[in-house]
Amino acid sequence: MSKNIISQIDEDTILVFDKDGVIFHSEDFKFEYFLGLFDEFEEHHEKIKSYLVESGGTPRKLRFKHICEKILNMTGAEEFVDSLVKKSNEEMDSKVLKTDFVGGVKVFIEKYTENKKFVCSGSPQEEVDQHLKRNNITHHFISAYGGVPKKSIVINEIKQNYGSDIVFFGDTMVDYNAAKEADVTFVGLRSSKYHDPFKELDIYKVHSFEELF
Repeated sequence: MSKNIISQIDEDTILVFDKDGVIFHSEDFKFEYFLGLFDEFEEHHEKIKSYLVESGGTPRKLRFKHICEKILNMTGAEEFVDSLVKKSNEEMDSKVLKTDFVGGVKVFIEKYTENKKFVCSGSPQEEVDQHLKRNNITHHFISAYGGVPKKSIVINEIKQNYGSDIVFFGDTMVDYNAAKEADVTFVGLRSSKYHDPFKELDIYKVHSFEELF
């Protein structure tokens, strides 16, 4: 089923990519780091872990806020949330930039030279820009959207400005739901070693872009 998607891509098809877990193997790294931020709350470990899996692709501040308010039942957690965001920005982002490409994605991006391409990520804008620049692929994309709280809004903007024939490559249920809301074709990347959010779904899904050649 995965290779059938290639037959649907022509020169007018717009390709939209999430960043973590789709272009780079950074989703698992972030999962491990974010989980470690809450090590002191051992009794809530499994709930926090489950939420981090479910919320992949969501901006970190929103994830931290949910954990603090809904799982840890903190009141007035804004200062603590801000401290976690600051800590992760300082400690994690430089390491994220060193993560490798998902298999075959660079070749895939370079193969479809004529296609309009975008990045749509929940990661901070500065991180997205630096990650693409560090790996010399910025020039392949018309625009790279970072810090996106609701990806369907960005995808709909792309539809309105560039055309409705869109394929969105994502690795989380947040991505899948965004594609569904925006009514565009979705390809699920099963690149995580911790979970497979698309296991029960009958959709286009691959472990790497190498499966598309």
